[in-house]
Amino acid sequence: SRSTRAHMWRAVARRERDVFGARGGDAFDGLWPEDVAYLVNEVYGRRCAKTASSLGGRAALVLTRWRADRPAAVDNAILLTKREAEEHDTAGSTE
Repeated sequence: SRSTRAHMWRAVARRERDVFGARGGDAFDGLWPEDVAYLVNEVYGRRCAKTASSLGGRAALVLTRWRADRPAAVDNAILLTKREAEEHDTAGSTE
């Protein structure tokens, strides 16, 4: 739905800013709302890539960068639970 897409898009933009230090338009350059919907629904089937937890389940799902050294983009995003994304981002920042 549009509200889910808008919520996920805002979460990506917030994560880009808070975790990766993206400023202003930087968070939007490589990933558009339609891309977020495509990744969540078509690529990941609304499920966490690691645990298969479903969107709307007990754990919140978020898109984060697969590789922290590259900007968010369709080919550099993974859907994880919030906790797993935090662990992934921390591990990625030390590599």
